[in-house]
Amino acid sequence: MALTSSSMFSRETVNLLKYLLAPQPLFHSLVYLVQILFELILKKVDAIFKTGIYQFKQYPEYLREVNKKNNLYGYRNGYLRGFERIYNTKATENIAEKQRKNIKFWDMEIICDDVPDWFQIFEEKEQMFSLHRWGWLLIFAVENPSAETKSWGIKVMLDWTQKMNHQKDHPAWESYSVSERIVNALLFFYVLRDYAYGDEVAICSVEKAINDMAIFLKKHLEFHGELTNNHVLNNARALYMLGRLSSCEALADIGRRIFLNETPRMMTPSGFLREDSSSYHILLLRTYLEALWVAEYTGDDAFYNTIREAATAMLKAAWMLNIYDTIEKKWRVPLVGDVSPDFHREWLNNICRSRRALELYCPIEVEPDEHSGWNRIWKSEKLSKELLSPRKEENKRCLMSGDSGWYRVDHKNIIILWHMNPTGCIPLFSHGHNDIFSFVLYWKGHPVIIDPGRFSYMPDKFSNYGKTGHAHNTFTVDGLEPYPLNRRVYPPQYRRGNPGVEWEENEEGLSLKISHDGFQRINKKISAYREFHVTHNALRITDFVQGIGAHVMKTFFHFDRDVNNIEQDMNNPGVLHLSFNGESITIKCLVEGREPSIKIAEGIREPEPSGWYFPEYGSALPIRTLTIETHKELPYRAEHIIEFPG
Repeated sequence: MALTSSSMFSRETVNLLKYLLAPQPLFHSLVYLVQILFELILKKVDAIFKTGIYQFKQYPEYLREVNKKNNLYGYRNGYLRGFERIYNTKATENIAEKQRKNIKFWDMEIICDDVPDWFQIFEEKEQMFSLHRWGWLLIFAVENPSAETKSWGIKVMLDWTQKMNHQKDHPAWESYSVSERIVNALLFFYVLRDYAYGDEVAICSVEKAINDMAIFLKKHLEFHGELTNNHVLNNARALYMLGRLSSCEALADIGRRIFLNETPRMMTPSGFLREDSSSYHILLLRTYLEALWVAEYTGDDAFYNTIREAATAMLKAAWMLNIYDTIEKKWRVPLVGDVSPDFHREWLNNICRSRRALELYCPIEVEPDEHSGWNRIWKSEKLSKELLSPRKEENKRCLMSGDSGWYRVDHKNIIILWHMNPTGCIPLFSHGHNDIFSFVLYWKGHPVIIDPGRFSYMPDKFSNYGKTGHAHNTFTVDGLEPYPLNRRVYPPQYRRGNPGVEWEENEEGLSLKISHDGFQRINKKISAYREFHVTHNALRITDFVQGIGAHVMKTFFHFDRDVNNIEQDMNNPGVLHLSFNGESITIKCLVEGREPSIKIAEGIREPEPSGWYFPEYGSALPIRTLTIETHKELPYRAEHIIEFPG
């Protein structure tokens, strides 16, 4: 009986079963699945019996040795007072007074009359994580600096310690959350260093609680073999910052060693985080800048010089992701890959223009931003170095980071950004999406064609949609993408493909060609590539799929919310007219040998999601998505021409 796609099996599952009918792929896949099963069993046994075997197996050698040697984790009492430079001499000793507070994270707000309910039930686990990570407490301190805020924050920390300290099986003790809680507590005291607090016993209790968290963390570092990702750098940040500030060198040494050994693995030589996400790259830039600050603050010169190189490389890479909107006069970072739930995107949006960042690298003439988000932490800080003058670098139209798969073109008023993982698929540890062949397009720095992002990490159809090719500006063959989603159940040989990038620049414009052989998992004779040709006021995209047989081709374009009207030409249905900020954009869709079906969707959830934008984790807004569908014999050739005014 032939294998066919049905409601029981996805197209990808059916295709995988066909792939496994061949003896060699079946053998390699069985070996791979046995290895995964053994690892899962070991992890489960370790979780039940607390053996520590799984953790010992995953920890790198450099940490096994240091854990054997360092068993003393004493700290210097009063380290939280070490930040203080008291100008406001009014001490606030009474921490029992109830104060009504609004706690904000994501797009929700919790109102508490005293302290939060740490055991409240949320619809989504990331909401629960956010409550226990105390990021909202740091933001509250930044936005409401006062003695009263400091008093209330200490009360919150003590209440959490009293109620959660013996709840080690609660998700609040997940290692990433512990790391965030430690750092956000330290920065809370740093932000409010100008305000006195008189209860020494309370301060000492908070210090002990934070140190206990760190000792727990060092026994639960997030090393998971090939699945190890940025979390372990966040663990390192917490241990290093606390260790140096509290004079606990044993903790600092663990954090330092992780940074030194894992940075080359986590970062490409060009400075990009190897996780295929613009949001997570910016988040980890924050991690390195904060570790760099502590190294400078505590006089750890050797580590400072080393970590400075990594932070500077990350900062240069981050500038490649920053686009200045000449229409709205603000900086934008395109959504590519997952959006971190840790903070609202605006919190870190201007980190490249913070004083901390401009000390390291300044590619253009720009005023330091001291008034937005994370930058406000350092607003009143007296820096030890002058800000760098803008570097006199060649004004390049093309920015390429081939080792990490990021490419950018600035040509006249057109800006295009591409991302394609150089391995040909999205690694299991990554926050990337199925975005090869995809792109984002800006006109005068304002988004026109966008990457919609992803709704959440929940394992449901709506959340998974954001990872798929259907949610990107790319094309599919018979409903399948160039490579499957990064699920561990897919054998490595099935997941991977071979990408190719060719670049050409001339006086008239620029050309980029992307190829990938991942469609060969459908049929060995299928190959595909896409060409981009950029001129001063137009982008021409040409798609080629070669092979045999009849196939269904679908191409997707996702438009920004400011593209508020799309109309098909009455005389030529393959021509569309878009209204955008008072200007008109024309799109021409041409398929060789066929007239395509053109559909526009907006805010559709069933039967399959389409027409959505996810600007923040957990937030969904309707947008217009264009789907161009053609059923024809291969070869397939299509042109999509986007023309701007002038």
